[in-house]
Amino acid sequence: MAGVDMSDHGMRGWDHIVYTLIDNNFKGEVFTLRDRYLFEPLFQKAYPKNVHIRDKIRQVLQHLRDKGLIIFKESGTYEMTEQLASVTREALGEQELAYLLSNDDIPGWVKIGRTKSIDQRLKALYNTSIPLPFKVEETVETMNTEQSKILENVFTVSSTP
Repeated sequence: MAGVDMSDHGMRGWDHIVYTLIDNNFKGEVFTLRDRYLFEPLFQKAYPKNVHIRDKIRQVLQHLRDKGLIIFKESGTYEMTEQLASVTREALGEQELAYLLSNDDIPGWVKIGRTKSIDQRLKALYNTSIPLPFKVEETVETMNTEQSKILENVFTVSSTP
């Protein structure tokens, strides 16, 4: 299964972002439509002109079900298929990550950015000027720089008081 192209599954745009959120937050667990709606504020910030976010999320869940990436369990309840979850993660070998980092030496402050390797980024940020290393608060895998920039902007807007 190595070398599977994400475009074979139509994993671009909304499909990819919703799938990534499922993969990052539910890891093979059963999840509900209500769980997916918890991310609605992030989508509203990323797509401020879209007034049909919930409709779009439902549509994307149907796409993912039709592609065999998630299973419809019962009314409003879904589960990621484990076989395709591992294929998807493998195919994302060159993905980018949008991230949120914190540091106990800088209370109330969050570092927001994007990288191809979170481990390399953490090593680069940890130097003699900061006594404690940064902690990863959240990462979201993306397929390309454009998606990383969108999520980086969402994180930035979400964290602004």
